[in-house]
Amino acid sequence: MRFFKNLYKSALAATVGVLALTGCQPEESPLARAIMTSVSGLEFAAQNAEPQTIQVYADADWTVEAPEWVTVDKMEGSRSMEVTISVGDNMRGGAIDNPKKDTIVFRGYNLLAHAYVIVMQDGDKYRDVPATDVAGILTMKDEDVVILDDAQVVAASTKGFVVSDGTAEAFVVSSETVAVGDKVDIKGSKGTWNELPAVTICDEVNVTGNAAVTYPSPTDITASIDTYAPSKMELVEITGSLEGMNVLVEGAARVGVVLDPTDDINVNELNGHNVTVKGYSAGATVSVVNVIATEIVDLGVNEIIYYADDFEWFADLALTEGAGDAVGTDDEVDQEFSRGRSVDVPNLRISDSTLPEISDPESLIQILRHGDYLRHSKEEIVSFLTSDKSDAEKAEYVKSAYPPLLFAEFYKQGTEDHLGYRADDESLLLYTGSFTSRTAENRMDWAFVTRLIEALITDKNYLDKPVVKEDHQMSLFDMDMPEVQTVAESTPQEKADITSQMRISQEVIDELLRLGGCTRNSNMRIYEYYRRAKGTHMFCRTESH
Repeated sequence: MRFFKNLYKSALAATVGVLALTGCQPEESPLARAIMTSVSGLEFAAQNAEPQTIQVYADADWTVEAPEWVTVDKMEGSRSMEVTISVGDNMRGGAIDNPKKDTIVFRGYNLLAHAYVIVMQDGDKYRDVPATDVAGILTMKDEDVVILDDAQVVAASTKGFVVSDGTAEAFVVSSETVAVGDKVDIKGSKGTWNELPAVTICDEVNVTGNAAVTYPSPTDITASIDTYAPSKMELVEITGSLEGMNVLVEGAARVGVVLDPTDDINVNELNGHNVTVKGYSAGATVSVVNVIATEIVDLGVNEIIYYADDFEWFADLALTEGAGDAVGTDDEVDQEFSRGRSVDVPNLRISDSTLPEISDPESLIQILRHGDYLRHSKEEIVSFLTSDKSDAEKAEYVKSAYPPLLFAEFYKQGTEDHLGYRADDESLLLYTGSFTSRTAENRMDWAFVTRLIEALITDKNYLDKPVVKEDHQMSLFDMDMPEVQTVAESTPQEKADITSQMRISQEVIDELLRLGGCTRNSNMRIYEYYRRAKGTHMFCRTESH
């Protein structure tokens, strides 16, 4: 009996011990649930680099994890504190070593609470790097260092040039002046350009000689332009009607684009001609195939111009006889054109005048905000339009930002629908759908485009980095925090966020709703206004009210 009593006491004691253990809650972690730093990156010189101080913001304790070559004066801390970061000289064997790049981690309670600061130190990025050929560039990773010897320039553009080693070709983004045939040595870094391998950072170009270029036979992609998908640069040719920088292929949805041609590629002289463009494929989108031209073969004047917006010759019409004061039908206007000109004029077919206007303000705003193909950065445009320049100077600057006669197309945010624009000397055409099968369009003169962009700038809705509401993330901290800016992702899955980004003031909406007179549907009135040798901007403003 005593045995069972002792057994019972032992079991009871064990049970009480287990309950005591299980009933004891673990102590809550003192580490911060949210951490921020005043900077996201630091750069140091290779030698004699000065220490740099940053601010750490947190709602509790934090610790630091840093690479061996970086010194942090506080490896742990609590809440808001200043932290000083320093590095030694970046030397190896008595010479400057390769550049360094690593990350300092300010650790909180979990991964979501961590803050990261990227640390970079200058160095000799070409140290220990072997030379390569063009074919080797195609297999490199982005940011790999490139030393390219004895390549030949086989094509040139205003934004760079194409080099070849006889087995492969690659584009070099550069402002250096080179000529086709030049033998060059290049130092730079590999990147991706138009979805193709390229030298996107060019530090040095050394011309060592020049020789005639022997080109292989080009691949004719005219019949397959709608399905052509280049994975590397290759010599191709496209036959069609040249309109501006675009090669229109009959029956094709895509167009060829002569990309950033140099002066010796006679694009302007052959505008309106049937041509064969030969050159190196420079990437493709849903609507265009880019080509860096080596030659344009003239096949004669195109008898029918399907789309032509350059009406500079129209000013002379006001001084010729046979142009009536009344605006008639399309046929009547064409007949007056023929009577009023001293040379034969081919049949001019304007885009379908029955197309509706773009009724969706979000589409118009996205087109105006799109900056991928602009000659000036959007930041440069903001700087110019917020200066004390005159309205005329601002409109001219905006016009100069848009490549003339280029079909620029892209997806509408969050959808697979196409949006696009095409600039000419007088105006900007905005449209929905692919150009050859567009569903709606609006035409604006450059003064009006400038006014809309200025309104978007005033709305803080033109640049790609919108300011987040001041209370964003503030609730995570019981301290004063700096204003935060974030970059929104433009993926289709985040359509709701993008829509909130593209908020616009009533002033901008009102401007967009008053486009009635400045569209293709009022071309005949605009033609008549040209005939009377008056400006279009005031006319468009009058027509839109």
